[in-house]
Amino acid sequence: MQTVAQDPVASSFHARHAILATDTTRFLQPTPSNRVPFTKLFATLGPSTNTYETIRSVIEAGATAIRMNFSHGTHESHTELYNTVRKVSADLKKEVAVMVDLQGPKLRCNRFPGGSIHLHTNATIDLVASNEMGNDTTITTPFEPMITHCQVGEPVLLDDGYIRLVISEKKSDRLVCKVIQGGELKDKKGINLPMTDLGPMPALSEKDRADVEFALSNFDTDYFALSFVRNPEDVMELKALIAQHGKKAQIFAKIEKPESIRRLDDIIAVSDGILYARGDLAVEIGIAKVPFLQKHVTQRCQHFGVPICICTQMLESMTKNLAPTRAEASDVCNAVFDGADAVMLSGECASGSHPTEAVRMMIELLNETEIQLALSFPAASSLAPHILKQRDEYDGHDFQQGSFEKASYKNIWKVCASAVSLVEQNKAKLIACVPSNSFELRSLSSLQPQIPVIAISTDKSLVRTTRVCRSAFGIFVDKEPSEADLKTILVNEWPVLFKEEDTKSKPFVFIDFRSCTATTMYLP
Repeated sequence: MQTVAQDPVASSFHARHAILATDTTRFLQPTPSNRVPFTKLFATLGPSTNTYETIRSVIEAGATAIRMNFSHGTHESHTELYNTVRKVSADLKKEVAVMVDLQGPKLRCNRFPGGSIHLHTNATIDLVASNEMGNDTTITTPFEPMITHCQVGEPVLLDDGYIRLVISEKKSDRLVCKVIQGGELKDKKGINLPMTDLGPMPALSEKDRADVEFALSNFDTDYFALSFVRNPEDVMELKALIAQHGKKAQIFAKIEKPESIRRLDDIIAVSDGILYARGDLAVEIGIAKVPFLQKHVTQRCQHFGVPICICTQMLESMTKNLAPTRAEASDVCNAVFDGADAVMLSGECASGSHPTEAVRMMIELLNETEIQLALSFPAASSLAPHILKQRDEYDGHDFQQGSFEKASYKNIWKVCASAVSLVEQNKAKLIACVPSNSFELRSLSSLQPQIPVIAISTDKSLVRTTRVCRSAFGIFVDKEPSEADLKTILVNEWPVLFKEEDTKSKPFVFIDFRSCTATTMYLP
């Protein structure tokens, strides 16, 4: 009889569901209110979260990273927000990562008197290239090439496709459009032209370059989000600009164009993180393709050891309501189940009526999902063998992760997998490390051990990297710790992490990245 090799992913899937089938009473247990989830949470700032009190509230509720959307606001308003975030962080003694999200070459409408207009189905509306405000009969946009490149019969999608137009007539200075699906159009909403060839467009607009230079000169920026990435060269262009300023801010590439799917692995390989931006992506490729593609992109990020954040409408109904829909709750659960490092609240926090409640609900959903995952799939190294096998078959992508040689980062991957294996053998409850760079930390986090990864560092920016990586928690110290210092830190942190006061002889695994060794140690 021929023996068929067992697929580790399939066997893991069946193992999960076999355990799920044997115990159902655990689903009736209350979700612990004091647990800190392993999956991280970006909160977007905006009109609903632009004061010290509201920003403090969302961070206290559980946000680990802050997104500043440079598609809106001024440099002055962003400076005020940034300074407030850092003050809240200092007051709470909690490091928070800050991401500057660049607008990119995104087409947007201008503002309207009163903040919005209503487009009625079957009505006619003009699209005009102008910096002036729009009105009830005209939508204006500063993007002049649109008038040249668009043709009669092509669709124009507004506000992530919620409003649909079709071009019925082309004039020298405007496009006359019929409203196919109407609705309220608010200030600065996006314009998508999925069937229009706009020709080559730069990854960084002049506005983006000015925003990057401003942020690098005035902020201690942890991350930039690069919009509408089409190829790895787009990411490298921004890296070069950051390097010119002598800074070390990292880059999250936003996956929201068909071109980025074609070059997915190449883009991930040169990025420090990925934002799976489902809004524009759904408009560009079709909404039905987005859910399963999300699983594929997440898997590829795990393969490369790059964190991924799932974005767009995760708890959209909470912009107005105090509770999410059941479908939204399932969406969050699936993101965690797939292995996302982080999730994002956008409009829910930026302009919603209940930003803090949205954060609290997201934290509850993350915690409940992680608890059930740990019970259903208790092996700490759930992803390690499968991912390490993929990495052994590494096909030569040009990683841009610092000065690593190929052998060096393979050694880092292997020692991380060895550490997770030691966790299982010795029933250790955490992994500790003193990483010298974010690549080491991300490589360990990407294996998703279902225990805390404690990263101790003298570099605050490296500590803030843990705020976007699953399972990772950072501790800032003034000097590199000795073994005795390390154990003292863990003794102090143990009750916080595990709600246990007795720390005597507790096992943990320590990774020494300099020698690429993993060792089981015990607390005194």
